Amino acid sequence: MQLKRIKEIIQHYISGSQKESEQKAVDSWLDAITKKPLPHSTKKLQDLRDAAWQHIEARTSIPAVAPLSRATRIWRTLGGVAAVLLTGVVLFRTISNAQETRYITGPNEHKIVTLHDGTTIHLGSNTTLSIDRHFQDGDNRRVNLRSGEALFQVHRNEERPFIVENEHMHTEVLGTSFRITSAAQTNTWNIRVQTGKVRVSETERADHSYMLFAGDSLAYTKETGAVLYAQPDTPLTPLVFRDQHLQDVMQILASRYKCSVHISENLPTKHQFSGEFDADVSLSDILEIISLATGTRCYEEGGTIFVNSK
Repeated sequence: MQLKRIKEIIQHYISGSQKESEQKAVDSWLDAITKKPLPHSTKKLQDLRDAAWQHIEARTSIPAVAPLSRATRIWRTLGGVAAVLLTGVVLFRTISNAQETRYITGPNEHKIVTLHDGTTIHLGSNTTLSIDRHFQDGDNRRVNLRSGEALFQVHRNEERPFIVENEHMHTEVLGTSFRITSAAQTNTWNIRVQTGKVRVSETERADHSYMLFAGDSLAYTKETGAVLYAQPDTPLTPLVFRDQHLQDVMQILASRYKCSVHISENLPTKHQFSGEFDADVSLSDILEIISLATGTRCYEEGGTIFVNSK
């Protein structure tokens, strides 16, 4: 589409005189932007979010000198919205009510939350974490990881245990660091202890408990009713790819995330990929970035990585 025509569509959209086809074109463009984030690193995305908020706060703190025209206000608003949309993130949300405070991240979004006791929680993408309203003054410090992935670095307090729970599992600690992944859709729950020790038990069967030390991991699957206990694993390291064939990249990812691979027969063998990912980046985030960089469609489903041509 020619630049002149694009400008006409936007001008019609702003003035409210757009045709139905022009309305659909703009809506489709905005939808595509939000669904296809740019392949920035986690740190870069955080920097962009912080810069966006600083810009918004600066705008709201400066008194208006003269009234702006409707067109000027709309253009400035669209400019601010575009700046946020182009980072490929959904702004972090905090929801509070009488019972709890809930933290929610969107696709490809990561956030660090510091609680009143000094505990730090690194939230992964598509994660929902609730903090009990009695967290500050109760006998224990209770949080609920409803879904997603979180890395906990718990501030030690022997008089007030820190408890992470959800529908399936109950984890009690005094002071340590560990990562928990909860998937409501598949009724699975996993924990990996990095430092210290934790006691883990099934929510409905408190007598079935496990003591985990640094490096230990535990996985729970509701479908089979089984709890799988594993001894220390090899520490994860960052993933680095340098002009590697896409097939080789997928085999490495399959080994790291314990998946199988299915690559479409019509996928060109010339596809190569270069990139670097932190050790704790989720598989879904990696596959989304590879898809954007290579023009393919990569996704994980049912324990299998699928790679197809678009």
